[in-house]
Amino acid sequence: MSREGKAMRWGRGLFQLWLVVAVLSVGIGAYVNFSGSPHFPELHISIKRDGSIAAFKPSDDLVKILDAAVEGDLSKRQSLAGYPDGAVVYYADTGDDDSTQSNKLQKVTSYLDAERARIESEYWTPRWKAFFYLSVLPPLLLLAFGTSIGWALAGFRRGSP
Repeated sequence: MSREGKAMRWGRGLFQLWLVVAVLSVGIGAYVNFSGSPHFPELHISIKRDGSIAAFKPSDDLVKILDAAVEGDLSKRQSLAGYPDGAVVYYADTGDDDSTQSNKLQKVTSYLDAERARIESEYWTPRWKAFFYLSVLPPLLLLAFGTSIGWALAGFRRGSP
């Protein structure tokens, strides 16, 4: 077999090896980066007298005050399905009429939608970047490196005039 034939086999074999490594790299990177989902923390939400929303984590001391208001019949507790996990508790004033209650509930729902969008954006954006830089870019750089080495070595081969 001629020298050029052996070089062609080596080139084809190395390209096929690169292809297998590239597919594995992208597949593993996709699994690692996109198999999870964002975590939505449990929130306890209340609307202040000025109309602004106050959101607390369950460990916050103000949640105990809100729970005490529920026990004293000054407020009532409602579970909301605003988060995918349904881990939202809304504290509503018992003295509000239906339209005020509806307006407050709409405000809380808007807040939850914005919070969910923020959490998902903070979760997915870095993952896309990590996937590209760690799973897609290395095989492309390896291909470019291998192609340039092959091109350089081809310049040393004897060719017919």
